[in-house]
Amino acid sequence: PGCHEDTVHLMKRIFHRQTVVASPRGSKNTDLLNGTYNGIQAYTTTEIPALRRFMKEKGWNHEDLVATPLEGATGGATDGGTAAQEDIRLGYSQMLFLPDECLSHHDRREASRAFLDATFRGWDMAIRNPEEAI
Repeated sequence: PGCHEDTVHLMKRIFHRQTVVASPRGSKNTDLLNGTYNGIQAYTTTEIPALRRFMKEKGWNHEDLVATPLEGATGGATDGGTAAQEDIRLGYSQMLFLPDECLSHHDRREASRAFLDATFRGWDMAIRNPEEAI
């Protein structure tokens, strides 16, 4: 599989029976579709819907695209993998940072809170409705 350059080491540990290579973000979708890779790492909130739209535009059956969440993956083991592989838990999350100035005054704190609330609602909507996410 092709994966993001910053996660090659992690993916090699998870998919230890397969060849894992760094995949350029700009070409990984076409690399998957033209057979360069048999699988790619992709973000479910943005890249999977984009790949499905691309396939649909090309007239390909986008329903054939299988997106398997990494958590719980067996690393491609035919025997079900080891207990460690079957219990993959990722610590990845979105991080948002604010400068101290955004927290120093009530009006700025409220504006920051409104921004964060809207951001979290957006992520929740994208996670619950990935086909509608942009």
